[in-house]
Amino acid sequence: MAERKRMANHDGGRPVSKFVRLTEAEAAALSIAAQRENKTVQRYMVEAGIARARGVDPQAARETITALFKVEHQITKVGTNLNQLTRHANATGEVLHAQLREELAQLRHCLDRLEETVDQVSVEARP
Repeated sequence: MAERKRMANHDGGRPVSKFVRLTEAEAAALSIAAQRENKTVQRYMVEAGIARARGVDPQAARETITALFKVEHQITKVGTNLNQLTRHANATGEVLHAQLREELAQLRHCLDRLEETVDQVSVEARP
């Protein structure tokens, strides 16, 4: 299911409103940025402002999330390869030691990258 463009409703609504004047260029830049993230301009402005107020760099957060997805993808590929090696070993009784060592080394590498990324996220998330 696609993420909702509008912000979630709150009990009692949102009683505070702000009026912002923008140049045409600023409005266009905000519109493009909001569309890129599939959000309304208002939601984009609120989320970006609150993120900055909390000391979160949205670009760094996106890069970290991208890195985590890449690591997840690599671990999935290694898991698939290990399953294939296991299936082969069960079917033939033959264990392919060299390939198994290679896949385990790749898995260790992926887990190390994951640990580094999680450490980075933990440092960035501290107040």
